[in-house]
Amino acid sequence: MNRRRFLALLAASPLAGCVSARPMSVEKYNGSEVIVIGAGLSGLIAAVRLIEHGVSVTLVDSEPRVGGRIYSVPIGGTHANLGAQYVFESDNEYMNKYVRRVDCFTNEYPKLFDPNTGNHGILWNGQFVKDRGEGVFQKLPIGRESLLQWDESLKQMAKHRKEIMKSRNYVFDKEPPSQLWLALDQMSGSDYLSKYNPDVEDLFNMMLTPEGGVGTSETSALLMAGWYGGEEKGMSYLVEGGNQEMAEAIAKDIRAKGGKISLSTKIISVENVEDKVIVTTESGQNLSSDYVIVTTPAPITRGIVKGLSAEKAQALEAVSMVPACKLLCISKTIPVIKNSRLVFSIMRK
Repeated sequence: MNRRRFLALLAASPLAGCVSARPMSVEKYNGSEVIVIGAGLSGLIAAVRLIEHGVSVTLVDSEPRVGGRIYSVPIGGTHANLGAQYVFESDNEYMNKYVRRVDCFTNEYPKLFDPNTGNHGILWNGQFVKDRGEGVFQKLPIGRESLLQWDESLKQMAKHRKEIMKSRNYVFDKEPPSQLWLALDQMSGSDYLSKYNPDVEDLFNMMLTPEGGVGTSETSALLMAGWYGGEEKGMSYLVEGGNQEMAEAIAKDIRAKGGKISLSTKIISVENVEDKVIVTTESGQNLSSDYVIVTTPAPITRGIVKGLSAEKAQALEAVSMVPACKLLCISKTIPVIKNSRLVFSIMRK
């Protein structure tokens, strides 16, 4: 079963969101001073990669912790992931280094739960189906024809993804122009799956809705082909101690390599001033650097970065973000919820 590849888009380029007062090339990395705003996974990876190129890096975040949406809290003898839930290998080989290191079961880096640790399962129309392994779908109360069509839909996504990736580094790159790319981008996932048995769409909704808050009707076919069409490199896992341990592991590397991390520091302005970039904090402090990388969500970015080109400003305005909520329920028994299709985990140490 292919899982959503949320890590594939992280840290696509350490300079993708760079604000600079002058042109930048690889040859000029060494010795430069860079401020990275936002200590989510993209900011963390950008920082550690730049440090490896000889850049002096300061990572800044308004929160008192690193990780951004990778956020975990202890509860009931285990940890609840309030943001991204699962860890697995992706198309991003640099990020995969950390996934593999987490998978080494060392004392230095987080350990992963085995897929069979605790009680994991699917709630399908009030029936709890235990397990999250490859054969779990065969245990669901749906027909064999639906399962065969599910497999067919994944193959179709893989075919489309392979075609799109012939000339792209990432599925979501707009260039070069492609009729297939444009068609999938304008098509909903629901329309994309309309030729299959309704159970097939229900299976995708079962995975999409709990993680992203939306189902196939609000998800583009392009995103679905990108997420589910890649070759699977193994099942997804939960990090023991919460997924924030992954972010903390990267932050540890940043500090060990000489980078600085400044938390609880809210940025209100980023602006080019002559040959420097000036970053102003809420407390009135001005930070100066050669370059600034902004990895914050689009609404924040467009509010703090001054002097954006019309094209970049328009692109940021086009990104809409709505509030999301994750609810953690503790129950002594498996709840019976009719007409529901959910994936959830009950973890025990």
